[in-house]
Amino acid sequence: MRRLNHWLFLPIFLSLSFLVHSCTNTEQSNKPQTETPTEKDTDQLPSWKDDSAKTRILDFIALSTDPQKTSFVPPEDRIAVFDNDGTLWCEQPVYFQLLFALDQVQKKADQHPEWKGKMPFQAVLEHDKESMAKFSMQDIMTIVGATHAGMTQEEFTKDAKEFLQTFHHPEREKLLIQMVYQPMLELIDLLHKNEFKVFIVSGGGRDFIRAFSEDIYGIPADRVIGTTMQATFEFDSTSGEAKLIRQAEIVPPIDDKEGKPVNLYRTIGQRPLLAVGNSDGDIQMLQFATGMGIILHHDDADREYAYDSLSSIGQLKQGFKEAEKWDWLMVSMRNDFKTVFPDNHSSQEQNPPSK
Repeated sequence: MRRLNHWLFLPIFLSLSFLVHSCTNTEQSNKPQTETPTEKDTDQLPSWKDDSAKTRILDFIALSTDPQKTSFVPPEDRIAVFDNDGTLWCEQPVYFQLLFALDQVQKKADQHPEWKGKMPFQAVLEHDKESMAKFSMQDIMTIVGATHAGMTQEEFTKDAKEFLQTFHHPEREKLLIQMVYQPMLELIDLLHKNEFKVFIVSGGGRDFIRAFSEDIYGIPADRVIGTTMQATFEFDSTSGEAKLIRQAEIVPPIDDKEGKPVNLYRTIGQRPLLAVGNSDGDIQMLQFATGMGIILHHDDADREYAYDSLSSIGQLKQGFKEAEKWDWLMVSMRNDFKTVFPDNHSSQEQNPPSK
């Protein structure tokens, strides 16, 4: 467990005390999707306002895919990378993967009688907000190690899927999987239609995101890059069963800041043409892109949240300067989005990603 202290989101765990059991569960399994094709399809990004941000994005895609232009990029080089937390779905008031860790302590308590009366598990099980507010880094490491390791990859994926199908956002009447950004779903869909290969490059856990990326974003598991836990291989020579057991150690580097371009190139073997993020942790990924950089600015307190330089989650400070210096597109959630979250949660088939 010696590397768990490197998890970027773990310090934010301290802010979770007020959230324990403030959410309710449901048996719904609704999945937000892009709209059913209608006559409005003439608008390629219907949830974006008709302004300069939308125009710039559409122009970039058009110029990159028009073989008559000098800016044409062949399909095999059309790589687009997106951060996840705060870029594709909400990251406030805490990262959703942290909610998952606490939820797993509650759900698996019967399987771990040794947790009862033992800190830090006791504080979580007894909803002791005062004690949770005083959690040390070691306490946090203990919880994450217990809930994210010591199981097969398939077992972890099953737990993550079940959590996401039932857990509500602590401050809004939506499932966590409904807290995705409709404009970004449309952008991903448009990129797929134009033969871009779209990847997620996140500081969050790779395997946690893989549990939902294809269902929600239309991005398959093999196109998810994130902070990754070590695993060991086990084979039963009698039954012929082979499995990977998750370990409480992180594969370096952490997928944030300088680690993002390192990990994405390690996985993809190419630089991205387009990179989209929302925080200072995405700067290096945008610098690594050869075409266009986009930063989503959370400035809509009415429909989502308003935060940037002073936030402990998704801090955006240096990114303003870098965007101006390198001419990255700064997208305002308040001014550039017609809508934030999907209204249509029916099960519809997404366009498949390009091969």
